[in-house]
Amino acid sequence: MNTGDLTMFYYGDWLSQRKGKKTLVCEMCAVIDEEEMMEWTSYTVAVKTSNILGAGTDANIFIIIFGENGDSGTLALKQSANWNKFERNNTDTFNFPDMLSLGHLCKLRVWHDNKGIFPGWHLSYVDVKDNSRDETFRFQCDCWLSKSEGDGQTVRDFACANNKINDELEETTQITVQFVSQLPRDGTFTACFTMHPVLAFGIYLTNVGGVHASADTIEGAEGWDGVTQTGFEWDCLQEVQGSSRCFACLAYEIIIETGNGGETRENVWLILEGRKNRSKEFLVENSSRQRAFRKETTDTFEFDSVYLGDIVSLCVGHLAREDRFIPKRELIWHVKTITITEMEYGNVNITFIQKKDFAGMLNHGDNSHGLILEGTYILCYKTTCLMLRTWQLYFFNCDCLIPLKRKRKYFKVFEVTKTTESFTSKIQSLVPVKYEVIVTTGYEPGAGTDANVFVTIFGANGDTGKRELKQKMRNLFERGSTDRFFLETLELGELRKVRLEHDGSGYCAGWLVEKVEVTNTSTGVATIFNCGRWLDKKRGDGLTWRDLFPSV
Repeated sequence: MNTGDLTMFYYGDWLSQRKGKKTLVCEMCAVIDEEEMMEWTSYTVAVKTSNILGAGTDANIFIIIFGENGDSGTLALKQSANWNKFERNNTDTFNFPDMLSLGHLCKLRVWHDNKGIFPGWHLSYVDVKDNSRDETFRFQCDCWLSKSEGDGQTVRDFACANNKINDELEETTQITVQFVSQLPRDGTFTACFTMHPVLAFGIYLTNVGGVHASADTIEGAEGWDGVTQTGFEWDCLQEVQGSSRCFACLAYEIIIETGNGGETRENVWLILEGRKNRSKEFLVENSSRQRAFRKETTDTFEFDSVYLGDIVSLCVGHLAREDRFIPKRELIWHVKTITITEMEYGNVNITFIQKKDFAGMLNHGDNSHGLILEGTYILCYKTTCLMLRTWQLYFFNCDCLIPLKRKRKYFKVFEVTKTTESFTSKIQSLVPVKYEVIVTTGYEPGAGTDANVFVTIFGANGDTGKRELKQKMRNLFERGSTDRFFLETLELGELRKVRLEHDGSGYCAGWLVEKVEVTNTSTGVATIFNCGRWLDKKRGDGLTWRDLFPSV
C-alpha cells in the first residue's frame, strides 16, 4: 500500500574513526513533517562485579539494551573512571550520550570476547539509568560469563528486575510513631535508621520489609530510655493483615465511549475492583462549560488510586442532581466501551500504617517524670519502593443503557472483557530457560565442516543473539554426526526461526546441514527445523548462512 508519506533521516556528521564523533555507526531519528518521532536521551551504565574469588575479567565487555522502542545496538564498555575495569567487587560506570530513547527498558544482553589472561567474569548486576527521565533499571545477574565456570556460556540475557516492589529499603528511612491519646507533651517521635538497627520504642528491623516490636530499650533516640508494649509483626511486602493498610498511589487512564443510544449531562462515577484493592469513587464532573459523554464521542480522564492489582470489574453510574429537571432524552446513557490503562510509574512512596493498642511506661532522662500511656498508637512506616514502570490495558465491552435516577443504587457492573499486557511487561516476567540444540550434519562426501558455527534462535519473545556452538576436546559437525548443545536464555515463547551460519574458516569450511532440533527443557516441547542444503561459498547459492523455519 502506497500512502505517499515522506520520512526523512538527518545526521550531518562524519562516519569516521578520525573525524567528527569518531564512530562508524550512527543513529538517526525519523522526521515526519519536520517533527522528530523519538526523543533523545543519554544513558549511564553501572556494572557491578561480584565479590567472589576470580570474579574479575580482562576480557572486553559488550552490551545491548532492549526497550519498548527497540534496542541500542552493540555498546562497548570501554571508558570507565577505574583504570583497571571489571575487577572483583568494583563498580564501573560508563556514559552513552546522544542516544535515541528506548522508552521503558525490559532486557539486557551482556557478553565478552573471552580475551585476556583471565577472561572469566562473575557479574553481580547492571544498572542502566535513563538520564532524561531520571529512571534507573536494574538487571540482576549473579552468574558466570566464562568458558571454564558454570555452564560455560559467555553470553547472557537478563530481564529487568523492576517488575515488582523492590524489597530493598533506602539507606535511611523515616519512622514516625504517633500517640493518639492525649499527652502532656508532644506525642510524636521521629527516628532515622539504616539497615537492621534497633529503632525507637523498641521497634526494630529484623529483615528487609519485616517490622517487629518488642520491649527493647530505645537506641539512637536521645533522652528516651525504654518502653513496654504489646508485640506484633507484619511483612509490608505481603498482603497486609488486620488493621494494617498499604498505600501505593498509581495513575489510571480511563477512556469512556458513549454510543448513539443516549447521552448524559450528569456527573458520572466509577469504582474499580482489583484483585488487591477496591478504588475510591472516581467522580467525573459534567458541566455546561465542559460537556462530556455526548452521543458517539470518546472522553478521556486520569485518576489516582491505591494499587489495585489486576482489575477484574468496575461499577459505573450517573446520578441526577436534585435541582434539575431531567428531559426524557436523558433518561438513559448508552455506555459502549470503557478502556482502562494502568499508567507508567517509577519510584513510588508507600506508607504502611498499623494501629495497635498500647499500654506502658515511657521514661525520660533521669526517670524523674514517667508518663503512663494508654490508648492506640499509629505506626507510619514510609519507604520509597522501585516498582514496575509499564502499562496494562483493560477493555470492557459494555454496550449497555444505564438509567438516570436520583438514587445511587442504580448502577451497572461490568467484568473485564480483554486484558492486554505491554511487550516490556511481558519480557520482564520471563525466566531463564535452557534450550537443547541438536544439529545433524548430512551424509554426502565432504558434508562436515571445520569452520566455527553460530546459531540464533528467534521466538515470540525475542531472540538469543548470535551464539557459538562449541565444545571442548570434540571434533564437531563431522559427516553424518549429531551434535548436542545447551543454551540458556530468557524464555523465547513459540519458536519461529533459527539462523545457522559459519565463518568460513578452516581447511574444509563447506557444510551440509540436514536439520536442527531445538527443545525447551522446561516444557519438553521440541521444534524441528529442516535444512538439507549446503552452507558453502563454492556450492549451491554460495551462502554460508540459512534461515530455517519450523517444519509442519
